[in-house]
Amino acid sequence: MRASIRKRDRSLARRSARNLRNRTLRRLKKRAVLDAKATKSFQPFFVTTWSGQGVKKALCIRKPQFAPTIICLSSNREITLKFLADLRRGLERQAGTPVRSVGFSRVARRGIPTISGFIDFSRISYIGTSAAVMLAAMYQRMKNLTGNVPPTINLHQWSASAFSTLFQLGFFETVGHLVQDSIGFRDSHSGDVRTMTLITGRNSTSLRTACEAILNLSKFIEGDKPLRPDIQLGLNSALGEAMSNVAHHAYPDTETESQGASLRIWWVSASANRAERVLRVVIHDQGESIPGTLPKRAWFKHVDPFATLEALSREVAYPHPHDADYIEYAMGEGKTQTGAANRGEGLPQMRDLLNICGGGSLTILSRGGVCCYRPNEPLHSQALPIPIDGTLIEWEMHLPSAG
Repeated sequence: MRASIRKRDRSLARRSARNLRNRTLRRLKKRAVLDAKATKSFQPFFVTTWSGQGVKKALCIRKPQFAPTIICLSSNREITLKFLADLRRGLERQAGTPVRSVGFSRVARRGIPTISGFIDFSRISYIGTSAAVMLAAMYQRMKNLTGNVPPTINLHQWSASAFSTLFQLGFFETVGHLVQDSIGFRDSHSGDVRTMTLITGRNSTSLRTACEAILNLSKFIEGDKPLRPDIQLGLNSALGEAMSNVAHHAYPDTETESQGASLRIWWVSASANRAERVLRVVIHDQGESIPGTLPKRAWFKHVDPFATLEALSREVAYPHPHDADYIEYAMGEGKTQTGAANRGEGLPQMRDLLNICGGGSLTILSRGGVCCYRPNEPLHSQALPIPIDGTLIEWEMHLPSAG
């Protein structure tokens, strides 16, 4: 008798669970968050969310999209570019929706928040600094457009490497999950690597702040072995000129009205490895790019060696097959939009400082092209299969001591 009752109870429990799930799926489908195919192949599941104010639970009602295992613009470039492009399109779609629709929506029953899918970072084993800067820039752009940023999902499942890179960079402060009152420096566990958290700017004050912070990193490398005077002078000059060029040329005046001041910004990060005496600087903007602005400059229209190639090109494999040529020209000529002798020397000065140091690299990705310069090696350039927004500069210097 008792066995019969227990069997009946189990049967009722299973039936009740099925009915509850079916009612839930029907309700979600009516809310236009699941289609007929999804109801058969996917079951909603709970995740933990964090936006800087405690961990919460939410119901995910769409399949997550997994980020690549390696997100790096040097060792896994094509896959990384595709991931960043897909993420940009997804964030732009969200930015076009009302602010209340971004991130959470509310389910009336039990008041459980829901999310309609997310980018799952749990499988990432490595994130390169340059890719991390671009990632932070995309999310901050969304924050500026909507006033909201999606929460981090299942943060406890992220790898130590991925979390450490983003934390050291100041990713969570940049996107608004944490508050940062001033420029921060974060040291590695060994104490040999110091990272400057991301600086976002749009004016001369921010430029000076970024330059001063990077020069402080060079002093961290020096220790009891100071830099050679010529390298100190070259670093000051090239850094200031490069930052000024970003501020002046990334966002032409013609874009002021269409973009708005909140979107016409740039991002800078840097790190110093004292044991290896290596200083790395990453500069990123989402402006018109080098190939986009160079042909518009008055002085360049008289010497443009690529206009004919651009017009005759029938290559369909890449959207901008000659962008690398424009970047290479900008790295080597040191010209300026105004023609002034004291402007426009940023990229050539950065390249020349590498020659003085004897080691390092200067890699520039801009729209549909990439160029990489290393001392005593031929310049390597190529078209990108997927263009990026604006320009990204990665400058790595091996700084010899005076001794």
